[in-house]
Order: sequence, then structure tokens, then C-alpha cells
Amino acid sequence: MISRCGRAALVGALAATLTTAAACGYGTTSSQPSYSAPHAAGQVKGKQVAVRLAEYNIALGKSNLSPGTYTFMLKNVGKTTHALAISGPGVNQTSGSVDSGGTTTLTVTLKPGTYDVWCPIDDHRGLGMETSLTVK
Repeated sequence: MISRCGRAALVGALAATLTTAAACGYGTTSSQPSYSAPHAAGQVKGKQVAVRLAEYNIALGKSNLSPGTYTFMLKNVGKTTHALAISGPGVNQTSGSVDSGGTTTLTVTLKPGTYDVWCPIDDHRGLGMETSLTVK
């Protein structure tokens, strides 16, 4: 039998363990990158560009940008999983996968030039899920 003090210490230790596990991401089943929300402090850097992903289309809020750091705010409005890849002068980055209805962000620093933008999932690019953006 555990005394009241011993029981209180045990409950406190268990609570601390669960809090640490939750902070480290243990016990979550999401395949999304771990963050609380796309607009969480420290997640958005530079200017924001809205991006809507659907079958088989990428809608950029802006396609002509000036050099600088941008956070692409991705929203999957489609029915299948999508992602975003950007390749151009000094950049070759891919976001995490986004399930239907999900959101994520991708932050990149863009130099002057033309960038290819596409969905790297399966053959989505071949099905027309690609576009480009220009940085001047």
C-alpha cells in the first residue's frame, strides 16, 4: 500500500513523464510535421504566399516575387495527399506531405531567377500539378 505522500509523488512523476512525452511528439499518430499551427510564432519567416493544392492543380497566391525569404502557406483542398517542391537558383526543397484538408508551411530564400514548382507525390507532376514562379 502506498502512503498519501508516496501516491502524490507517483502521480507527479507520471504527469511530468506524460508532459515530456507529449512535448517530444510521442503518442501522436499524425504524419504531418510537428507544429501547432501554420501561424504559430517562429514558424512564419519573411513574406507569406498562399498555396492551394488540389487534383491536379497548384494555385499560388503570387507568381512574381522579389528576392527574399518566403513562407509558402500550403492548404490541401483536394481529396488526396499532396506536397510542394521548389527548385531553382540555389533552392531544391520539398515540403512534408499534406493530407486532404491539412496545412503546412515551406520556407525558402529566393534569389532572382525562375523556379519550378510541383507536387512530388506519385505522378501528380505528370498529371499537370506544376507551375513556375519568377523572382526579379
